[in-house]
Amino acid sequence: MVKRGKKFFKVYLPGQSTQQLRIPPAFIKEFNGTIPSKSTIMNHGRRQWRVEMNMVGNNLYFQNGWHKFVGDNTLEYGDFLVFSYFGSSKFYVKIFGKSGCLKEVPIPTGKTTQKALTVFQENQTFKPRKSEERGKQIAIEENDGARKAATKFDSAYPFFQIVIKPSYSAEIKGCFLNIPFRFFKEYMEKGKENAVLHVSTKSWPVKVKIYQNRQARFSMGWAAFAKDNTLKAGDVCVFELIKRDDFVLKVSIVRG
Repeated sequence: MVKRGKKFFKVYLPGQSTQQLRIPPAFIKEFNGTIPSKSTIMNHGRRQWRVEMNMVGNNLYFQNGWHKFVGDNTLEYGDFLVFSYFGSSKFYVKIFGKSGCLKEVPIPTGKTTQKALTVFQENQTFKPRKSEERGKQIAIEENDGARKAATKFDSAYPFFQIVIKPSYSAEIKGCFLNIPFRFFKEYMEKGKENAVLHVSTKSWPVKVKIYQNRQARFSMGWAAFAKDNTLKAGDVCVFELIKRDDFVLKVSIVRG
């Protein structure tokens, strides 16, 4: 088997590394013909993921479970990953951003549950989920493909979901988006008026407005975000608060 502490590195490229990651061929030789089918990958925040390892032709890949690792660690173009093997199918990985510095990663405590909020309609009450499992969404009653798909979303970060209504979409140049006030109150620092919406390698600055009727919304900048991402009525946007101090939200879009 591979010697403990043996290392390899990979550069994250979204077009090639989102669904699977190829392990360097030179590293495969270290297994001496006994390649594990399952592995555990632990980041520098001590969180673990179960990821399958499969041979495709002469190449070895991290596959099932890798996509979740990518999402949970908000990997971006150019991120530098250093893997260390510690035996028993266990890998430890350090993730460095394009700045050259170690990236911040979620560190779940196991004692608290992130609150996921779902908004089906502009005037519908949104509720914290009841499940104690991190990132599980409350059930969606509507028989809608995008909404049903969104229930499978899982994250270690606080997050909420919005079903895009015509007034929010790019089709009519929607200029604002109402966001759950309870989410804003609990997770987003008062007094700040700016947020950043992040999709893949691109970012959009938006203004955050608070009204006396206990309503929060994204205003200036939302229209550009909706247009650039061609949001349409029926799409579902999942907003993860990946950097609380700077109001940075990673947005995943489930198309309707």
